[in-house]
Amino acid sequence: MTESKYKIGYLDEDEMFMAIVRSKLSSDFDISLIEVPIDLEQIWTEVQNRGLDALIVDFQLYESGEVSFDGNDVVKAISAHNKHFPMIVLTSHESKALDELDNVLIIKGKNQVNNPEELPIFIKMLTSLISSYKSKLADCQNTVLKLQNKDGLS
Repeated sequence: MTESKYKIGYLDEDEMFMAIVRSKLSSDFDISLIEVPIDLEQIWTEVQNRGLDALIVDFQLYESGEVSFDGNDVVKAISAHNKHFPMIVLTSHESKALDELDNVLIIKGKNQVNNPEELPIFIKMLTSLISSYKSKLADCQNTVLKLQNKDGLS
C-alpha cells in the first residue's frame, strides 16, 4: 500500500522558481502549481477545488505586474475562510516580509528550498505543519460529533 503525499499548492509569478520548487519538493509532496494571474477573491476556492493540504506563496507576487497583491494579501484572504490553514510565505525579502506579515512564523527564505542542507529541514517543517493541522482538525470534528450525540442538545 502506497502512502499518499500531502498536496501542496505553490503560488508564484516566477516560472523558473516554480520549476525549482516542483523539482525540489515533488519527491515528498504532490505539488500543484497555481499560476499568476489569479483573482484574489478566488484563492480560497482554488485551494478547496484542488484539495490542497497547504499553500506556499511567494511574498512579492506583484513583481511581474500581473497582479496588484502580494503574499500577505493571499494569507489574509485564506485566513478569512480558515484561520488555521497551513501556509508558508516564501521570499528572498525576509526583512520586508517581517515588517508586513502579522504571522512572522510562516515566513521562510527561498534559500531554504535551494540549499541542499536546509531543504530536509524545510520539508520536515512543512510536513509537521500539515500533520499538526490535520490532527487538530480531527480532534475538533470528534468533539462536535460527541456533542451532537448528547441528549438534550439541538
